[in-house]
Amino acid sequence: MFVTDEVWSWWQPDRSHQAPWPTSAELLSQLADNSDATRQADERAYQWATDLLFEVRKTAIGSEAAAEGADRESDREGGGRSGAPSCR
Repeated sequence: MFVTDEVWSWWQPDRSHQAPWPTSAELLSQLADNSDATRQADERAYQWATDLLFEVRKTAIGSEAAAEGADRESDREGGGRSGAPSCR
């Protein structure tokens, strides 16, 4: 928001953001269920998703490295296309 407000001020006499920022109490009041049990369940879901994405990325990076290694091996054995670089 700061950048938007700064750029706006270059050519407008007033600020772009006129409303006050919400307080934490106002934000919490908008949650349908702010109980401890719900917050703990949300934290578990967040941690599960974080762990899952970590494993997916780790597997994807490992697969890319294995594919690049296989391409290099093929090039060394003369199986590559006339020295053309791999498209992977």
